[in-house]
Amino acid sequence: MGIGVIARDHHRSAIMMLCASKEYISDPTMAKVVAAWRAVELACRLDLQGIMLEGLHKNGSCWSLYGQDRQVVYETKMLGQHQVWEVNHMRRVANNATHCLAKLAFVRRIWRHDFLRV
Repeated sequence: MGIGVIARDHHRSAIMMLCASKEYISDPTMAKVVAAWRAVELACRLDLQGIMLEGLHKNGSCWSLYGQDRQVVYETKMLGQHQVWEVNHMRRVANNATHCLAKLAFVRRIWRHDFLRV
């Protein structure tokens, strides 16, 4: 399963993109959880402020956590160090770039703003 993450600034311009393959994940819901975790991790590492996580959803379903994946809840608490953050769910047509990144996720890649032309 592939994941895609895009970090955008307050103008919605892409400043970083990441895609990665997670062979141990076969459930699309868990792939979304892992993508959210990676987004939070990158935001903290880059000291990004005013974080907004946008996750794809399909027909009203949303992210869920279960079983051994409770670690994701703990790691997501990293958001607590930021004054402003929110989580939104979007339809795929509104965030097609993230979906395309997930398709590219055979090899882990990270792009920085100086290489982007989105």
